[in-house]
Amino acid sequence: AGLAVKSEKETGYYDRFRGRIMFPILDGAGRVVGFSGRIFEKDLSAAGGTEVEAVPAKYINTPQTILYDKSRLLYGFDKAKTEIRKKNEAVILEGQMDLIMSYQAGVLNAVAVSGTALTPQHLINLKRLCDTLVMSFDMDDAGFEATKKSIDLALAAGFSIKVVLIPGAKDPADLIKENSSVWPNVLEKAKPVIAFLLEILKTRYQDVLTFKKEVGRIVLPHISAMLSEIDKAHWVSEVARAIKTREESVWQELGRIKTLPKNIAPNDSRPQIRSRRSLLEERLIGLAAWGKEDLYEIFKECLP
Repeated sequence: AGLAVKSEKETGYYDRFRGRIMFPILDGAGRVVGFSGRIFEKDLSAAGGTEVEAVPAKYINTPQTILYDKSRLLYGFDKAKTEIRKKNEAVILEGQMDLIMSYQAGVLNAVAVSGTALTPQHLINLKRLCDTLVMSFDMDDAGFEATKKSIDLALAAGFSIKVVLIPGAKDPADLIKENSSVWPNVLEKAKPVIAFLLEILKTRYQDVLTFKKEVGRIVLPHISAMLSEIDKAHWVSEVARAIKTREESVWQELGRIKTLPKNIAPNDSRPQIRSRRSLLEERLIGLAAWGKEDLYEIFKECLP
Protein backbone atom coordinates (compact mmCIF):
# COMPACT_ATOMS: atom_id res chain seq x y z
CA ALA A 1 0.00 0.00 0.00
CA GLY A 2 3.02 2.28 0.06
CA LEU A 3 2.64 3.25 3.72
CA ALA A 4 6.11 2.00 4.65
CA VAL A 5 9.23 2.95 2.67
CA LYS A 6 12.55 1.08 2.83
CA SER A 7 15.33 3.29 4.17
CA GLU A 8 18.24 4.00 1.82
CA LYS A 9 20.72 4.86 4.59
CA GLU A 10 20.15 1.97 6.97
CA THR A 11 18.19 -1.22 7.25
CA GLY A 12 14.53 -1.04 8.16
CA TYR A 13 11.57 1.03 7.08
CA TYR A 14 10.04 4.41 7.86
CA ASP A 15 6.53 5.86 7.67
CA ARG A 16 5.97 7.61 4.33
CA PHE A 17 3.21 9.80 5.78
CA ARG A 18 4.84 10.71 9.12
CA GLY A 19 3.80 14.09 10.49
CA ARG A 20 0.98 14.55 7.98
CA ILE A 21 -2.80 14.87 7.95
CA MET A 22 -4.13 11.72 6.31
CA PHE A 23 -6.81 11.58 3.63
CA PRO A 24 -8.04 8.12 2.54
CA ILE A 25 -8.49 7.91 -1.24
CA LEU A 26 -11.59 5.91 -2.21
CA ASP A 27 -12.52 4.37 -5.53
CA GLY A 28 -15.91 4.89 -7.19
CA ALA A 29 -17.47 2.18 -5.02
CA GLY A 30 -16.30 3.81 -1.79
CA ARG A 31 -13.43 1.38 -1.03
CA VAL A 32 -10.13 2.71 0.37
CA VAL A 33 -7.37 2.13 -2.21
CA GLY A 34 -4.70 4.67 -1.21
CA PHE A 35 -3.82 7.70 0.85
CA SER A 36 -2.78 11.33 0.52
CA GLY A 37 -0.94 13.21 3.26
CA ARG A 38 -0.89 16.98 3.74
CA ILE A 39 1.91 18.60 5.69
CA PHE A 40 1.34 20.19 9.09
CA GLU A 41 2.38 23.83 8.65
CA LYS A 42 3.47 24.00 12.29
CA ASP A 43 5.70 20.92 12.03
CA LEU A 44 7.59 20.93 8.72
CA SER A 45 10.50 18.86 9.98
CA ALA A 46 8.34 15.89 10.95
CA ALA A 47 6.86 15.55 7.47
CA GLY A 48 10.11 15.12 5.61
CA GLY A 49 8.48 13.37 2.65
CA THR A 50 11.62 11.54 1.50
CA GLU A 51 15.12 11.31 2.86
CA VAL A 52 16.57 13.50 0.10
CA GLU A 53 14.08 16.38 0.21
CA ALA A 54 15.37 19.63 1.69
CA VAL A 55 11.86 21.13 1.64
CA PRO A 56 9.03 18.61 2.11
CA ALA A 57 6.21 18.56 -0.43
CA LYS A 58 2.86 20.01 0.65
CA TYR A 59 1.11 16.79 -0.41
CA ILE A 60 2.43 13.27 -0.97
CA ASN A 61 0.38 10.33 -2.21
CA THR A 62 0.43 6.56 -2.21
CA PRO A 63 2.72 5.39 -5.05
CA GLN A 64 1.30 3.50 -8.00
CA THR A 65 -0.08 0.14 -6.87
CA ILE A 66 -2.41 -2.51 -8.28
CA LEU A 67 -5.26 -0.66 -6.52
CA TYR A 68 -4.16 2.99 -6.61
CA ASP A 69 -3.77 4.84 -9.91
CA LYS A 70 -3.90 8.62 -9.57
CA SER A 71 -4.59 9.01 -13.28
CA ARG A 72 -7.90 7.15 -12.79
CA LEU A 73 -9.05 8.28 -9.34
CA LEU A 74 -10.64 11.56 -8.31
CA TYR A 75 -10.87 12.44 -4.64
CA GLY A 76 -14.49 12.57 -3.49
CA PHE A 77 -15.88 10.99 -6.67
CA ASP A 78 -17.71 8.26 -4.77
CA LYS A 79 -19.68 10.86 -2.79
CA ALA A 80 -20.14 13.42 -5.57
CA LYS A 81 -21.23 11.23 -8.50
CA THR A 82 -24.98 11.35 -7.74
CA GLU A 83 -24.95 15.15 -7.44
CA ILE A 84 -22.78 15.49 -10.57
CA ARG A 85 -25.32 13.47 -12.56
CA LYS A 86 -28.21 15.48 -11.11
CA LYS A 87 -26.65 18.87 -11.98
CA ASN A 88 -24.95 17.66 -15.18
CA GLU A 89 -21.88 19.55 -13.94
CA ALA A 90 -18.70 18.78 -11.98
CA VAL A 91 -16.54 21.27 -10.08
CA ILE A 92 -12.83 20.39 -10.42
CA LEU A 93 -10.55 21.33 -7.51
CA GLU A 94 -6.84 20.82 -6.84
CA GLY A 95 -6.62 19.60 -3.27
CA GLN A 96 -8.32 17.54 -0.61
CA MET A 97 -8.87 20.54 1.70
CA ASP A 98 -10.52 22.48 -1.14
CA LEU A 99 -12.86 19.54 -1.71
CA ILE A 100 -13.76 19.05 1.95
CA MET A 101 -14.41 22.77 2.51
CA SER A 102 -16.47 22.92 -0.69
CA TYR A 103 -18.61 20.04 0.56
CA GLN A 104 -19.09 21.77 3.90
CA ALA A 105 -20.18 24.92 2.04
CA GLY A 106 -22.97 22.96 0.35
CA VAL A 107 -21.34 22.36 -3.05
CA LEU A 108 -21.66 18.58 -3.34
CA ASN A 109 -20.83 18.08 -7.04
CA ALA A 110 -17.10 18.69 -6.55
CA VAL A 111 -14.09 16.40 -6.99
CA ALA A 112 -10.35 16.93 -6.62
CA VAL A 113 -7.30 15.64 -8.46
CA SER A 114 -4.50 14.08 -6.40
CA GLY A 115 -1.01 14.98 -7.55
CA THR A 116 -1.82 15.16 -11.25
CA ALA A 117 -3.68 17.22 -13.82
CA LEU A 118 -6.91 15.91 -15.34
CA THR A 119 -6.22 12.82 -17.43
CA PRO A 120 -8.19 11.16 -20.25
CA GLN A 121 -9.35 8.47 -17.82
CA HIS A 122 -10.63 11.10 -15.36
CA LEU A 123 -12.58 12.65 -18.22
CA ILE A 124 -14.01 9.29 -19.28
CA ASN A 125 -15.37 8.75 -15.77
CA LEU A 126 -16.83 12.26 -15.61
CA LYS A 127 -18.29 12.14 -19.14
CA ARG A 128 -20.54 9.28 -18.09
CA LEU A 129 -22.18 11.65 -15.60
CA CYS A 130 -22.06 15.21 -16.97
CA ASP A 131 -21.36 17.53 -19.90
CA THR A 132 -19.95 20.58 -18.07
CA LEU A 133 -16.82 21.08 -15.98
CA VAL A 134 -16.23 24.10 -13.75
CA MET A 135 -12.55 24.84 -13.04
CA SER A 136 -10.75 27.31 -10.83
CA PHE A 137 -7.06 28.00 -11.35
CA ASP A 138 -4.35 30.56 -10.71
CA MET A 139 -4.05 33.01 -13.57
CA ASP A 140 -0.29 33.46 -13.23
CA ASP A 141 1.79 31.95 -16.05
CA ALA A 142 2.71 28.79 -14.16
CA GLY A 143 -0.84 28.16 -12.99
CA PHE A 144 -2.31 28.61 -16.44
CA GLU A 145 0.24 26.47 -18.26
CA ALA A 146 -0.32 23.66 -15.77
CA THR A 147 -4.05 23.73 -16.50
CA LYS A 148 -3.93 24.35 -20.26
CA LYS A 149 -3.53 20.70 -21.26
CA SER A 150 -6.43 19.66 -19.02
CA ILE A 151 -8.70 22.23 -20.65
CA ASP A 152 -7.75 21.12 -24.15
CA LEU A 153 -8.32 17.45 -23.31
CA ALA A 154 -11.72 18.26 -21.81
CA LEU A 155 -12.77 20.35 -24.82
CA ALA A 156 -11.64 17.60 -27.20
CA ALA A 157 -13.72 15.11 -25.19
CA GLY A 158 -16.83 17.22 -25.77
CA PHE A 159 -17.13 18.99 -22.41
CA SER A 160 -18.28 22.56 -21.95
CA ILE A 161 -15.74 24.31 -19.73
CA LYS A 162 -16.49 27.12 -17.29
CA VAL A 163 -13.89 28.97 -15.22
CA VAL A 164 -14.10 30.86 -11.95
CA LEU A 165 -11.63 33.44 -10.69
CA ILE A 166 -11.51 33.40 -6.89
CA PRO A 167 -11.53 36.89 -5.31
CA GLY A 168 -8.20 37.83 -3.77
CA ALA A 169 -6.36 34.98 -5.54
CA LYS A 170 -7.13 32.64 -2.64
CA ASP A 171 -7.55 28.89 -2.66
CA PRO A 172 -11.19 27.76 -2.45
CA ALA A 173 -10.49 26.42 1.06
CA ASP A 174 -9.24 29.83 2.24
CA LEU A 175 -12.21 31.61 0.69
CA ILE A 176 -14.71 29.22 2.26
CA LYS A 177 -13.00 29.42 5.65
CA GLU A 178 -13.55 33.19 5.67
CA ASN A 179 -17.16 33.04 4.48
CA SER A 180 -18.70 29.76 3.37
CA SER A 181 -21.72 31.45 1.77
CA VAL A 182 -19.50 33.12 -0.86
CA TRP A 183 -18.37 29.91 -2.58
CA PRO A 184 -21.71 28.89 -4.18
CA ASN A 185 -22.11 32.47 -5.43
CA VAL A 186 -18.62 32.43 -6.97
CA LEU A 187 -19.44 29.19 -8.83
CA GLU A 188 -22.72 30.62 -10.13
CA LYS A 189 -20.70 33.41 -11.81
CA ALA A 190 -18.46 30.97 -13.69
CA LYS A 191 -17.95 31.98 -17.32
CA PRO A 192 -17.27 29.91 -20.45
CA VAL A 193 -13.52 29.44 -20.71
CA ILE A 194 -13.11 31.45 -23.94
CA ALA A 195 -15.11 34.42 -22.64
CA PHE A 196 -13.17 34.26 -19.38
CA LEU A 197 -9.79 34.29 -21.12
CA LEU A 198 -10.74 37.11 -23.46
CA GLU A 199 -11.81 39.22 -20.49
CA ILE A 200 -8.64 38.48 -18.51
CA LEU A 201 -6.32 39.15 -21.45
CA LYS A 202 -8.06 42.42 -22.32
CA THR A 203 -7.54 43.61 -18.76
CA ARG A 204 -3.92 42.45 -18.65
CA TYR A 205 -2.75 43.76 -22.06
CA GLN A 206 -3.68 47.33 -22.87
CA ASP A 207 -1.56 47.43 -26.03
CA VAL A 208 -3.76 46.35 -28.96
CA LEU A 209 -1.08 44.38 -30.83
CA THR A 210 0.04 42.55 -27.68
CA PHE A 211 -3.57 41.72 -26.86
CA LYS A 212 -4.13 40.23 -30.32
CA LYS A 213 -0.89 38.23 -30.09
CA GLU A 214 -1.84 36.77 -26.70
CA VAL A 215 -5.34 35.90 -27.92
CA GLY A 216 -3.74 33.96 -30.76
CA ARG A 217 -1.29 32.23 -28.42
CA ILE A 218 -3.66 31.38 -25.56
CA VAL A 219 -7.27 31.43 -26.79
CA LEU A 220 -7.18 29.98 -30.30
CA PRO A 221 -5.62 26.62 -29.28
CA HIS A 222 -8.60 26.05 -26.95
CA ILE A 223 -11.05 26.78 -29.76
CA SER A 224 -9.11 24.41 -32.00
CA ALA A 225 -9.49 21.64 -29.39
CA MET A 226 -13.29 21.89 -29.36
CA LEU A 227 -15.22 18.91 -30.64
CA SER A 228 -18.27 20.83 -31.89
CA GLU A 229 -17.93 22.81 -35.12
CA ILE A 230 -20.91 24.93 -34.02
CA ASP A 231 -19.09 25.88 -30.82
CA LYS A 232 -15.98 26.70 -32.85
CA ALA A 233 -17.96 29.00 -35.15
CA HIS A 234 -19.52 30.79 -32.18
CA TRP A 235 -16.22 31.49 -30.46
CA VAL A 236 -14.44 32.45 -33.68
CA SER A 237 -17.10 35.12 -34.04
CA GLU A 238 -16.54 36.27 -30.44
CA VAL A 239 -12.76 36.40 -30.90
CA ALA A 240 -13.08 38.36 -34.14
CA ARG A 241 -15.30 40.86 -32.35
CA ALA A 242 -12.90 41.14 -29.40
CA ILE A 243 -9.78 41.79 -31.51
CA LYS A 244 -11.73 43.79 -34.13
CA THR A 245 -10.86 41.76 -37.19
CA ARG A 246 -12.63 39.66 -39.81
CA GLU A 247 -13.78 36.14 -38.96
CA GLU A 248 -11.99 34.83 -42.05
CA SER A 249 -8.66 35.94 -40.57
CA VAL A 250 -9.39 34.11 -37.32
CA TRP A 251 -10.35 30.94 -39.23
CA GLN A 252 -7.10 31.12 -41.21
CA GLU A 253 -5.06 31.43 -38.01
CA LEU A 254 -7.06 28.60 -36.46
CA GLY A 255 -6.17 26.36 -39.40
CA ARG A 256 -2.47 26.67 -38.57
CA ILE A 257 -2.90 25.16 -35.12
CA LYS A 258 -2.26 21.45 -34.61
CA THR A 259 -5.22 19.88 -32.87
CA LEU A 260 -5.49 17.01 -30.39
CA PRO A 261 -7.06 13.73 -31.53
CA LYS A 262 -10.84 14.02 -31.37
CA ASN A 263 -13.30 11.78 -29.55
CA ILE A 264 -10.85 11.01 -26.76
CA ALA A 265 -13.47 9.66 -24.39
CA PRO A 266 -15.28 7.30 -26.78
CA ASN A 267 -12.06 5.75 -28.08
CA ASP A 268 -10.53 5.30 -24.64
CA SER A 269 -13.70 4.10 -22.96
CA ARG A 270 -14.20 0.93 -24.95
CA PRO A 271 -14.62 -2.03 -22.60
CA GLN A 272 -11.50 -4.13 -22.32
CA ILE A 273 -11.80 -7.87 -22.88
CA ARG A 274 -10.69 -9.72 -19.76
CA SER A 275 -8.64 -12.85 -20.33
CA ARG A 276 -8.97 -15.95 -18.17
CA ARG A 277 -5.34 -15.46 -17.12
CA SER A 278 -5.96 -11.95 -15.80
CA LEU A 279 -8.95 -13.19 -13.82
CA LEU A 280 -6.86 -15.99 -12.32
CA GLU A 281 -4.13 -13.51 -11.37
CA GLU A 282 -6.65 -11.34 -9.56
CA ARG A 283 -7.96 -14.33 -7.62
CA LEU A 284 -4.42 -15.33 -6.67
CA ILE A 285 -3.82 -11.86 -5.27
CA GLY A 286 -7.06 -12.12 -3.32
CA LEU A 287 -6.02 -15.55 -2.05
CA ALA A 288 -2.67 -14.24 -0.82
CA ALA A 289 -4.28 -11.22 0.84
CA TRP A 290 -7.21 -12.89 2.56
CA GLY A 291 -6.01 -16.46 3.13
CA LYS A 292 -9.05 -18.06 1.51
CA GLU A 293 -8.91 -21.85 1.34
CA ASP A 294 -11.83 -22.65 -0.95
CA LEU A 295 -9.95 -22.53 -4.26
CA TYR A 296 -12.84 -23.88 -6.30
CA GLU A 297 -15.17 -21.06 -5.22
CA ILE A 298 -12.51 -18.48 -6.02
CA PHE A 299 -11.56 -19.84 -9.44
CA LYS A 300 -14.67 -21.60 -10.72
CA GLU A 301 -15.79 -18.78 -13.02
CA CYS A 302 -12.36 -18.80 -14.68
CA LEU A 303 -12.35 -22.54 -15.35
CA PRO A 304 -13.24 -23.91 -18.81
